Amino acid sequence: MPAGAKRLEMVRKRVGNDFGIFMMFGVYRKPSQFVEEVEKFPHQFDMFCDVPDCVLKLIFLILTKGPVGMAKHRMRKIGQWRKWLSELEPQEKALHEGMDAEVGLVFEA
Repeated sequence: MPAGAKRLEMVRKRVGNDFGIFMMFGVYRKPSQFVEEVEKFPHQFDMFCDVPDCVLKLIFLILTKGPVGMAKHRMRKIGQWRKWLSELEPQEKALHEGMDAEVGLVFEA
């Protein structure tokens, strides 16, 4: 038991056919002292977590934009990817044409 611990409660309980005594020990504090002690501990939401920033941003987006906002966000992203595809397609084609024939076979499969 920690230093300063005292019996806080004692209850007689029936256990099967016998009676047992349940005792609770602890360190009694005034409510103000308890609050002071509790305030020393960080809240679980304030502590470091292993969720990557990109996932946290998506969770925020989902919770703040709702289903319609998420659908619009996804359509914008798909549009951005299609734009990149059309912009990069000539470079991609030139890259493939400049490859060795054996390396090009990998991309054809």
